[in-house]
Amino acid sequence: MSERRAAGIVAGGLLALALADPANASVLTVRPVAELGNPAPGTGDSFVAFGTPVINDAGRVAFEGAIPNSGRIWRETPAGLEQVAAWGDVPTGAPGGASLQAFCELLFSNGGHVVVRAELDDGAEGYFSAAPGGAAAIAVEGQVAPGTTDIFQRIDSSPRISDAGDIAFYGVLDTFSGPTGIWMGGAGTLSLLARQGDPAPGGSGDPFFILSDFPRICAAGDVGFASLLFGAAARAGLWKGAPGNLADELVAPMSDYRHAFLSDDEEWVFVDQSASVTPRIRAGVPGDFPPSTRWAIRRRGSQRAWASRAFPTGPTCA
Repeated sequence: MSERRAAGIVAGGLLALALADPANASVLTVRPVAELGNPAPGTGDSFVAFGTPVINDAGRVAFEGAIPNSGRIWRETPAGLEQVAAWGDVPTGAPGGASLQAFCELLFSNGGHVVVRAELDDGAEGYFSAAPGGAAAIAVEGQVAPGTTDIFQRIDSSPRISDAGDIAFYGVLDTFSGPTGIWMGGAGTLSLLARQGDPAPGGSGDPFFILSDFPRICAAGDVGFASLLFGAAARAGLWKGAPGNLADELVAPMSDYRHAFLSDDEEWVFVDQSASVTPRIRAGVPGDFPPSTRWAIRRRGSQRAWASRAFPTGPTCA
């Protein structure tokens, strides 16, 4: 049976996992994960608040569950709940021994890896891997950005995580010109994928100019992003790969291009205003199709079209 999974907080402060059969809307199975007032494992205290949970493809949940005076991050394992991070923890690699002060974002991979975006007690924000053995810094504002001699001025959100626990994000360097880049990896493995001003593969010598601030990492670990190129001709394109193995998927005139990202199944999606294609509605996706645009998918050299919901604040993986 194909299932749709959702995790949420329901009546009575119960954190629950819901499994629904799309073919039969009347079939809904709810499994409790944690409940307010119940003991938080290994703490001697009880849960007093929950943050928004996240769920992976294995049907397991990770969430922020607070006990009195302390926020904690938890994940489900076959053996039950385990704590992977807490306020006051000092992550390996944190600047000046700063400790975790607040949790801002939570990612949970299909392989069970947890990554949190957190604020440190010195005011810096960054990404940290979280595990029972302790947290470790992946990238922190104010630290030197891998592949450069400059420091991160700003690190944007990473909306996706690979099965292996790697993330990809857009960052701004703290220099006079404020160049931007895209980094990918995990704690101790973070690498520069592309930087503004670097030659773009397939760009005929033209460098990256304006990098997409919505890079996407797929479950297998490849990262996809879009960029404008700096050159005599106004061009833009799509790139996919990993550090040392980055390749162009499409480079086209600006008149044929709007935006792009990599979906979980590694399908490239871009807006093409000049293509004469007939949009089709993808199964299960409501049609909210702006008549002035065309959506096309380029997958392994083929072309087909479909419509999607309009972007809220940026592109969303299919």
